[in-house]
Amino acid sequence: MTELPQQDADALAEAVAAEHAAVFAYGVVQAYVRHPATTRLTSDIVAEHRAHRDAATARLTGSGRQAPQAAPSYLLPIEVADGPSAARLAAQIELETARAWRSLVERATLPEVREEGVRALGDCAVRAAQWNENLDLSPRVAPFPGS
Repeated sequence: MTELPQQDADALAEAVAAEHAAVFAYGVVQAYVRHPATTRLTSDIVAEHRAHRDAATARLTGSGRQAPQAAPSYLLPIEVADGPSAARLAAQIELETARAWRSLVERATLPEVREEGVRALGDCAVRAAQWNENLDLSPRVAPFPGS
């Protein structure tokens, strides 16, 4: 088992919880996207969120700590009724997930935990930019992702 300081474990647990919420929300997004390219993009994004969640979970459990379990459901920050509102939800989910990873980067003490957070934060920024482009929003990229 790898020793994991408490503040690193707490930050990882919060990131895992955010990733659980993201995977749930993307299930709703997937129900509303219709364009084949957007459907593929959404499937790829769900896989990325699951990969980040699973890596953070493995780090927690590998240190002998408990990882948060997914809730049965989550309150969505945006009501979804069509494709555009689903895209807005996706962009919002990327912002919220980026906040959790940015918090981890700021709080973690171990370099390997911070590196994991930086990778995940960068992925959130790229995905948010993709959704912002899809929605024709400007700026496409936030100057400080997760802030």
